[in-house]
Amino acid sequence: MMLRNLFCSPRALLTLIVAVTVGLVVPTQAQGQTYTVLHTFSGPDGARPAEGVTFDAAGNMYGVTSKGGTFNRGAVYELSPGGGGTWTETVLYSFGAKNRDGTTPTGGLVFDTAGNIYGTTQHGGAVNLGTVFQLSPGGGGTWVEKVLHNFGQGTDGALPMAGLSMDSAGNLFGTTNNGGTYQNCDVPATSCGTVFELSPNGGGGWTYSVIHNFQGQTNDGYFPKAAVTPDGLGNLYGTASYGGPYAGGIVFKLVPSGNQWKWKLVHPYGDPPGHLGAGQLPPPGGPEGYYPYAGMVFDPAGNMWSTTVTGGAHNGTIVTFVPNGNGGWIQYHPAGLGFNGYGLYPVGNLTPDAAGNIYGTTLKGGSAGNGTIFVVKPVPKGWKQTVLYNFAGGTDGGYSDATLVADQDGNLYGTTWYGGDTGHCTTNQPIPGCGVVFKLSLPTK
Repeated sequence: MMLRNLFCSPRALLTLIVAVTVGLVVPTQAQGQTYTVLHTFSGPDGARPAEGVTFDAAGNMYGVTSKGGTFNRGAVYELSPGGGGTWTETVLYSFGAKNRDGTTPTGGLVFDTAGNIYGTTQHGGAVNLGTVFQLSPGGGGTWVEKVLHNFGQGTDGALPMAGLSMDSAGNLFGTTNNGGTYQNCDVPATSCGTVFELSPNGGGGWTYSVIHNFQGQTNDGYFPKAAVTPDGLGNLYGTASYGGPYAGGIVFKLVPSGNQWKWKLVHPYGDPPGHLGAGQLPPPGGPEGYYPYAGMVFDPAGNMWSTTVTGGAHNGTIVTFVPNGNGGWIQYHPAGLGFNGYGLYPVGNLTPDAAGNIYGTTLKGGSAGNGTIFVVKPVPKGWKQTVLYNFAGGTDGGYSDATLVADQDGNLYGTTWYGGDTGHCTTNQPIPGCGVVFKLSLPTK
């Protein structure tokens, strides 16, 4: 997710400024874990890595950087494990290598069973409004890039900020922050965003279709910033960061119905009608939170989890949805969970483990103000939230939007936008450095 586009709504930004100035406390950092920088970016090898990493079956990691690479338009990279805990970085593709191949990738990557890599770019392409791309292994360790779709051609969507998801049939799904049929979201002439599908057509090509156009301030929302999540039954779940009945964003569900998709509102965020006066902004203390920038994730028990970037009693919320037994969901905001001192602006997806723990990252906040890694653990009569690591903003990195991934031993991996080698990437950013890939090893019991 591109940081400079993160708070693209003036209303949201003002609310966040108010929220984070009230009553911050800084919890102590948990003990026993080990934080290690696996790779430090310097520019030609990539800069500003986004949304974390993806593992392949052989234990290699892959990710994107929104800047850097040969042409400073972003890159796709691989990290391969070596002896003694070392990792070797290889740039698989630098955007800008050919005309209209896309620029500024800010979403995570997915693999198909043949080893091809799929992702999005926020800009570039035929009309500079983004692309969906494929990287396929070529001869001699090379990779071949192919644009599967150019955004901005009519009402097909524009500016995809998130990566893709893939179902068991190999169909790709994603969102665009703008574009689509409906206009005048947040500001005049600004289109509201879409959910799209790309399906392999059997001849080596792909068929693109918009499966939902966001409408804005109705039962719908606008500006989706996260990918959609398949539930394994053919349905898709996701979030729209703004809009909805109460103007605080929504959780939605898309259900396949023949050749169409049926849209359902799962949950609206914000304040019910009549709670606010005309022209008032939602207060930072609203119980459920406002503006879900992260997507929905399932834990092993079938519950869904997500976050909001503001609101609640603690400057943002952690929210869970439990199946009600009738095909619907019951929403809970576990008491005491939030981001007053545990970090600020949780924009990456949460990561559940098999033991019921929920891990995440924040862009800012923590003891040094440069973000955190946190965990929410089930305890008798509730949940306990703990900061596992406070980013210092130096060689360790800072400002993480990563969706953490775990290896078979329970170690967590992710990325930071900034920090690392502070002699590079020194202008127009809050702290110097082009970002890092990190590992957090948790204590074994």
